[in-house]
Amino acid sequence: GSSVGAASGTMILSMLEGFEIDPKLAMTGDVTADGKVRKIGGVAAKIRAATSSECGIVALPADNYDQVADALVYEGPRLLANIQVIGIATLADAAALARVDREEKLAKAIKLFGEVQEALKKSPDQIRSKAVREKLTQINELTANHYSAKLLALVAQEKQPRRLSSGATMYYMAVAMRGVKPALLDLIKATDRQSVPPVAITDGIKTLDRLRRIADPRMIPLVDAYREFIKAVADAQAGTITLPTLKARIKAVEDAEAKVEANRDMMEKMLREGV
Repeated sequence: GSSVGAASGTMILSMLEGFEIDPKLAMTGDVTADGKVRKIGGVAAKIRAATSSECGIVALPADNYDQVADALVYEGPRLLANIQVIGIATLADAAALARVDREEKLAKAIKLFGEVQEALKKSPDQIRSKAVREKLTQINELTANHYSAKLLALVAQEKQPRRLSSGATMYYMAVAMRGVKPALLDLIKATDRQSVPPVAITDGIKTLDRLRRIADPRMIPLVDAYREFIKAVADAQAGTITLPTLKARIKAVEDAEAKVEANRDMMEKMLREGV
């Protein structure tokens, strides 16, 4: 897929220019013919994958900052404390970050964040200590796109984002509905005890309950409608509600979706984000 573009371009540059690539660096990003790095999807999953592969740095498109912030909201500071997430806007940025002989300011920023990581491993509460806050400030002065440092500095000041974007809210709703969605499209499946596993109902409600606390406020009516529908499916399969009641829950979901789709600004933003 296109997400390998920046990494492929950087590898070609390393062969042409003769620099060595950091083996502990992961990279993702689409790349244009003129060397611009364009945003990609699945940011949180890619950060987790890089971390589980024991990478120290993950380079991703600078335009994906909002999605990194969403990942912080949903998964917490540990996600960004475990790996250095750094934004790249061009192929030149990608090469500068990937090479082992990095420019002095960038190398110093990476070293300082390593010290922050060591402090947070000993105690996550160190995030608010003077020493850690000063190092995060210094890192952000040395390099503008160190997203782990930028967002953790906000956490240290209790100024971090606390709500997901509309696009991230929609994504996590889709995750919650994954096992129940067929029942939304087929009344027979909605009333058939075999079609929706109990675990899908339990996990769906649990995810939506968690999501509601951090969702884009404009999306909360849709979160609630989905939750009531999942609960209605469970009741229908247990034989404790009537078919008209189930149909009413489906209609409530459709109405809530229609209101979201009628919000032009929000829909255009989600389209730009690839939702």
